[in-house]
Amino acid sequence: MKNHLSSSLFLVLPIATILIAFTGPTPSDNKYVTEMQDGFRVGFELTEEGILMQCVEGCAWLNLHFSCTNGACSQQLNFFGMVTPPKTIDDVDQTSGSFLIDIQRDGYGITLTCLFGCEWDELEFDLDEDHPAGSFTTSGH
Repeated sequence: MKNHLSSSLFLVLPIATILIAFTGPTPSDNKYVTEMQDGFRVGFELTEEGILMQCVEGCAWLNLHFSCTNGACSQQLNFFGMVTPPKTIDDVDQTSGSFLIDIQRDGYGITLTCLFGCEWDELEFDLDEDHPAGSFTTSGH
């Protein structure tokens, strides 16, 4: 009986240690919840190839770049980065404090539609070659 108990512990303890050691952060961790509740601030710049985005605060990512074809593209963005495939409001965990934004580029125009987690519904930016950058926050421009 004692040998059986010893051999069981010998197998279970290393497996439990490995599982604990390799469990990484999850969206429910306090760090992420605090960042999401504090809001976000994102800057963007139109490039020849697409859109370059930089999260200044409130995201789990720092820089993202996505490509456009002939100056037109569409992409969704959330706290964790680019969303593929696109989601609907029904796919979002609305209790997490996150956000879901649909980004549309057509030439030098950018339209942002907030599907969840913003104090605004839609923002439009009319940019040009001399001023190809902008920014937005949880509350708008």
